[in-house]
Amino acid sequence: MQLPSAYEEVLLSRGLPLREIGVAATGLARNDALSAIDALSGSTIAIASGDVLRVTNERPQYTFSNWRAQRGIGESLDAFIARSHSIARDYIAKYPEQCGQITLYTLVTAALSAPNDTSRSGSRASAASAGFVR
Repeated sequence: MQLPSAYEEVLLSRGLPLREIGVAATGLARNDALSAIDALSGSTIAIASGDVLRVTNERPQYTFSNWRAQRGIGESLDAFIARSHSIARDYIAKYPEQCGQITLYTLVTAALSAPNDTSRSGSRASAASAGFVR
């Protein structure tokens, strides 16, 4: 899957690699995560899901808060991509952050392999620096 260069630039320049906790993902602060979503605009890349982490004692930890977007039966690819971006944007924008704590978001991106596929099993999710695959 070819990710837009503007998206990769956001991850590389503003993201926090999460390798230290054993995850092939990049955590982004709220504004940076929203910028990453903007960078995907107009692409054929959906945001399949995402997770929220908080930095405690200088170590990122999962909060077990997350979101997910699934393609609906009969939903066009373009409609699903736009909806997946909207779901991610709304979740991140509304997530209650605690004053004085660093909150990070991961984005799991996906490109569907079949036009009528409605499940994640038919998608290729990118763990290369955009998020992780469960």
